[in-house]
Formats: sequence, structure tokens, C-alpha cells
Amino acid sequence: DVRGADGCRRKYRYLMFGDRGISRHLIVSPGWEVRPKDRVLTEETIAEELRFVGAPCAHHAELDAARRLLEFDIAAFDYSLDRAGSLVVWEVNPYPDLSPPRGRPAEYLAPTVEKTFRMLAEYYRGRMGG
Repeated sequence: DVRGADGCRRKYRYLMFGDRGISRHLIVSPGWEVRPKDRVLTEETIAEELRFVGAPCAHHAELDAARRLLEFDIAAFDYSLDRAGSLVVWEVNPYPDLSPPRGRPAEYLAPTVEKTFRMLAEYYRGRMGG
């Protein structure tokens, strides 16, 4: 069970380019299948999401170890936390959708999207020796 005290579920996305990562977004949803179209947008959930994307990922080492075991260069981890705070990984995608979000999240997540593209470019520059 990954419902929070408010009854909603939270799905976090953490992107990795090599061993570097970025917290991309947090979707809060009342449904068991968390999708952007069901996202709860309140001042509180937006503030929670901005705290998530603005802070280092507490699970970076675990997710990087999984990325290495899977032998993925690039990986997007979708995960939640159960009521005990344990990590529940739903999906690891080696070909993540990096398109900007639509609607209001596009406005407040724009700096995170730009940082994501910068990190991806730096990753490829490093792979190409430049």
C-alpha cells in the first residue's frame, strides 16, 4: 500500500544518465494507477513536487545500483514509497519519454525540464570524449 495519509498515491520519477540523476516529477493521484491525467494539482501538491525536484534523491545509490545491474546507460525509475517509507519500484525504462509536461506542470517544472536536457547533453558529450 503506497497511499499517503491523505489517501492519495505518489509516483516519483528519477532519471539517470550514467551515474548522474535528476528528480523529474512527482504525480499525486487518488487512483491506484497513477497517470498524469489524474494528477491532483493543489498549492500543497505543487509545493511537495517542487521540494522533490529541488532536492537530491534519497534513493540515488539504490537506483544507481539497479541501473548498473540492468546495464542501462539511461534509465527512468518510477517509484513510490510504502507506509514504512520503503522503496517500491514500479518500472525502469531505458528509453524514457523526456517531453515536457502539459498544462500547469509545464509552467512550474520548466526549470527541471531544462536541467534534464542539460544533463542529457552533458552525458552524451562525456560519452563522445568532449
